[in-house]
Amino acid sequence: MREGVWRLLLGVWLCACGEGALPVDSAGPWSQEAVLDYSKQFALGTPQSVGLDEGGNLWLLDGARVGVLRPGDSKPTWTSGVGQAGKGFRSSVVCGGGAGSAYVGYLAEELAQPRRDDLDDPVFLEGDLDVVRLRPDGGVALEQHLVIRNTNDPHYDEDRSVLTCVRVARGAFRGELYLGTNHGVTRVRGLDYNAHRHPVFKNASGSLRIGYTYAVGLAQDGDVLVGNEWKVGIVTPPAALGDWDDLAKVPWKLDTYVEALGSQEDMDLWRGFVQTKDGAYWLGSAKYGVWRLTPTPRAYERLEGLPTQRIRALAATPDGALLVGTEDRGLWRRAPDGTLARVEGVAGERVLQLVVDDGLRPAMVLALTEQGLTVLRVRWL
Repeated sequence: MREGVWRLLLGVWLCACGEGALPVDSAGPWSQEAVLDYSKQFALGTPQSVGLDEGGNLWLLDGARVGVLRPGDSKPTWTSGVGQAGKGFRSSVVCGGGAGSAYVGYLAEELAQPRRDDLDDPVFLEGDLDVVRLRPDGGVALEQHLVIRNTNDPHYDEDRSVLTCVRVARGAFRGELYLGTNHGVTRVRGLDYNAHRHPVFKNASGSLRIGYTYAVGLAQDGDVLVGNEWKVGIVTPPAALGDWDDLAKVPWKLDTYVEALGSQEDMDLWRGFVQTKDGAYWLGSAKYGVWRLTPTPRAYERLEGLPTQRIRALAATPDGALLVGTEDRGLWRRAPDGTLARVEGVAGERVLQLVVDDGLRPAMVLALTEQGLTVLRVRWL
């Protein structure tokens, strides 16, 4: 009888966790160990992408299946063929949403001509973003497919592939999402969005260069940091979702390229853009390593001492450190005093993703590699 009552109470608690957001600055329901291999602890396997929702549920993406590890579970529950996955589209990333929900990004072929006269053309349904929700049994169901079109003219289907996503974990815009796509940065608020904005330039022949946006981050004050194949930008998000793409109302605070790496027409391949607690901005390139950016007066300085210049992800943590995820030499940490060392306890050489939930104390850092997921709990300083 006692065991049955305990299981019933645990089930009620889990259901509440899935439906209600955790208080900001709470420890949350997960282990506070400094370093814990979640793939071993919870039989996660080697997912391609991970995310936390506001209820503390851990979301996992592995091809055509989506998994959820709820607090108290010993292993995730997987669901296959949800939404776009059931139509054969290739998944890319998962990002936690409100408590018990998540966003799953997909890839689709770019259109030679993105304009369509017919707003009901089925081509608009390809790729984009699924909003999914946790079922009481731990499985996943589709809530809505978000068809991302140009907000100014919905006849244009430019943002078709979601390459990265960042959830805002604290502040006035908590719960919002920023998507890096094949065409720019889309801002998502619940089931609404604004697409898009991007730092661009024209090459010598007059062709517009936009670039895939793999680097999207948040500054310490909530500014949005953007890096594509050529350029980088910083923008303060407006309160009105409809103003996100309005360059007259919301101009770039920074819209430039890194002159130290060559001409503007040379691809710099940005894969990470973050700001550490000391105010320093950091850029990570798939080919040219990590660079410290000083906006005013403009200056660039390469971070020396890394064993590789092939960077996949950057993250800033509440203790003032910079985490550097590499393509082929694992996860590294630059401490606030400038010392650089590999992060012990994180298995794997290829870092796939770094996710920081700084709405928790200690913060949770999801470090995903080709060998699985390790979670770091980082104290606020």
